[in-house]
Amino acid sequence: EDRVPKGQDVIVDLYVTLKDLYVGKEFKTVRDKPVLKPAAGTRSCKCKQKLITRQLGPGMFQQFTQNECEQCQAVKVEREKDTITVHVEPGMTDGQEITFFEEGEPMVDGEPGDLKFKIRTLPHPVFRRTGNDLYIDRTISLVDALTGFKHELEHLDGHKFNLTSDAVTRPG
Repeated sequence: EDRVPKGQDVIVDLYVTLKDLYVGKEFKTVRDKPVLKPAAGTRSCKCKQKLITRQLGPGMFQQFTQNECEQCQAVKVEREKDTITVHVEPGMTDGQEITFFEEGEPMVDGEPGDLKFKIRTLPHPVFRRTGNDLYIDRTISLVDALTGFKHELEHLDGHKFNLTSDAVTRPG
């Protein structure tokens, strides 16, 4: 099986808000990346190799690789700016990766690596996320805890909802 060498992966932390993870968002970013371009002249390479099997004697074999291509077009590395749109889907989690294949570091006589955006969640002033659940910590007065309360809150997508209790609220 032929294995093609691959360049280094580029991993970038993408800091998003809890609202971005709840409703989704598109981010546009400019990537300044190295790109291989043809240059004048030739270079020695190892881009094409084939496996040779030779019989040395009864039951004895030798395997080795042999270069098929000795000279290739010379290449040079140039910087190139490229705009990338990153789609953060609703429901994505902290630590999840968004991969752009072959957008990483290039490799001569190989494939470029991948560009990976790793989701990092910024803290929210009201909500906190645990798994797929949203929690809110709210301080209420003693009178509200004993007699009941009704509070109107705004959700991450902007709609209003009521948090009510008609009974005695236990601490915790």
